[in-house]
Amino acid sequence: MFKKLDFLGSKLSFYHDSEEFTQTSFGGIITLFLILVLGLLIGGLGQDFFKRTNPSVITSTKTLQSPPVLNVNNKNFLMAIYIDTIYGESYEIDEQIMYIEAVYFSAIKKDGEFNVLEYKYLELEKCTPELIDDYDKHFSKVNNISNFYCPIADIKIGGSYNYDEIAKLNFYFKECREGEFNSKGQPCKPKTEFKAFTDLRPIFYFYYQRTLFDVDNYEKGLKTVISSETIRLDGQLYKQIGLYFSIITLINDYGWLLESLEEETYLGFTRSSYDTLLRSNFEGKNSQNFLMDISINITNEKSNILRIYTKGQTLAAQVGGILKIFLFIGTIIVTKFNLYSTYLSFSSILDEDFSLENKKNEDNSHLKEKSGNLINKIIPKDHI
Repeated sequence: MFKKLDFLGSKLSFYHDSEEFTQTSFGGIITLFLILVLGLLIGGLGQDFFKRTNPSVITSTKTLQSPPVLNVNNKNFLMAIYIDTIYGESYEIDEQIMYIEAVYFSAIKKDGEFNVLEYKYLELEKCTPELIDDYDKHFSKVNNISNFYCPIADIKIGGSYNYDEIAKLNFYFKECREGEFNSKGQPCKPKTEFKAFTDLRPIFYFYYQRTLFDVDNYEKGLKTVISSETIRLDGQLYKQIGLYFSIITLINDYGWLLESLEEETYLGFTRSSYDTLLRSNFEGKNSQNFLMDISINITNEKSNILRIYTKGQTLAAQVGGILKIFLFIGTIIVTKFNLYSTYLSFSSILDEDFSLENKKNEDNSHLKEKSGNLINKIIPKDHI
């Protein structure tokens, strides 16, 4: 039964038992072993191919000619503000003591000068889970979102004064000074109220999105997590914080045999910058009520991540390379064994036939008949 499975046998220069190839049961067993090895190789090396795991990842960073101008809204870019005190309690903003202005500005250069296209104040509203859950549902569960403030935005951000277009968003934290009015026209409360506010040593948290690459997530390789900058308010200092974001693009090659590309693109946090100045050094009466300025900026860096999953031809090459070694060794062993088995068969036939010469009563015709039997076993009749 195993003999018919032997495909490793060598070719003879003559016919034996009407066959040009030598086949043995031992060769059939080795053949079955190689088939088992093939299955194990496909099962072992094919884990990444069949389960779509452990892809190859290639990352690169490209510097664009200028920072791009991108559409930003509450669905693709997270911005939220939270104020805490030294006592660990959330602080409800009293705009007659301290207020926040979310100022959007865009301009385009014409004849060497910038012409303002838009200048407006964005509304700051109490955040809702709908504005947060797209980025991190767990965040809404562990935090009281109603204590957070979210700008309602549908704007463009990017560009630079060094190029032909700019679009910026700044959050200005201002003191409402006694005798003046806030941005809504409300009269400011006495200075003692602001002093009581700063005595609480308030801490400002500015929340934004940070984009992470999850190599093991087959369907959604890029995901956003919520991160924050923490700034302690000081009534004597003016703090400037710049937050910089860049484009991150994930290119997935999902093809099983041929290339099949799909892209995901997000804005991801890149870096931040800090600067601190004495408020008393500001020129002009109106500028001295600034407490803090947080600016949102887009850089001219673009990060590309190429994720390639194992293809069928790669698996075939890996399996074939290892199987070839087993085939080489198996062929040598089986060829040697089969030839040795053939020689033993010839020797047995010759010993059987030519031992008759020693018999006294055996005539020459019987010897000729036996010799003919030997020839018929080695060479079929149609080859005589």
